[in-house]
Amino acid sequence: MATPPPKYNAAQVKDLSAGAAAGDAESQLKLGLAHAWGNTRLVRQDWAAAAAHFSEAAAQGHAEARYWLAMCHREGLGVPGGGDAVEAAKLYGLAAGQGHPGAQYEIGQHLFRGDGVKKNVQKALEWYRKAAAQGDAEAQFRMGECHYKGAGVARDLVMAVQFYGAAAAQEHEDAMYNMVGPSIRGLHSSTFRLNVSAFCGIGGALRGCLGGVQEVLGGIRGCY
Repeated sequence: MATPPPKYNAAQVKDLSAGAAAGDAESQLKLGLAHAWGNTRLVRQDWAAAAAHFSEAAAQGHAEARYWLAMCHREGLGVPGGGDAVEAAKLYGLAAGQGHPGAQYEIGQHLFRGDGVKKNVQKALEWYRKAAAQGDAEAQFRMGECHYKGAGVARDLVMAVQFYGAAAAQEHEDAMYNMVGPSIRGLHSSTFRLNVSAFCGIGGALRGCLGGVQEVLGGIRGCY
C-alpha cells in the first residue's frame, strides 16, 4: 500500500470518529485508512471497517475514498463476496475522472487487460498518459514499457527511455533496472547523438540513485 497514515492519539481518534459519524468525508477517509493499516493500538486493522468508511466518503464523491474502495473491491478486502473487478473498475473510473493519478493508472490497467471492463488498449494509454503527466511513477514506467515494446503505440526507444527515466528518478525499481539494463545499453549510438536533449535531464536526475547511469549515458556525459 501507499504511505501509512499518522499514528493518531486518543483525542485524534475521538475527533475523527465524531467527524465520520457526522458525515465528514475527510474524517471517514482518514478513519478508513487508519483501520486499513491498523497502525496504532487504538485502531486495530479491520478491513470491513475500513471499507465501510471508504464507502461512506465515496458516496459523497471523495476521489481518494473511491480509489481506496476500488482497491478493496479489487482485492476482496472487507467487502462482501470477495474480489469484484467490475466494481473496482467502476470506482477507479470515477476517481480517475476527478483527476486522481493513482486511479488513472489503475483504470488504465483494467482497460489494458480487459479486467472488469472491455479491453481497450488505446483508452488505457490515454489514462496512463494522464497519470504520467501528474508524476505517477507506475504510469510513467508503464508508458516506458509500451513505447519499448510497441504495445498500442509505435515502438520508440527514445520515448521509452524518457518515461523510464522519469519513473527511475522517483526510485521506481523496475524503471531503474531498465535504465541500466542491456536493452537500453544496446541502443545505437546514433540514437543518442540525434536525441541528446531527450536524455540530458534524465542523466542529472538519476545521478544520485543509479550508479550504472554513467555507463548507460556514457555517450552524452557532456550533458550533465
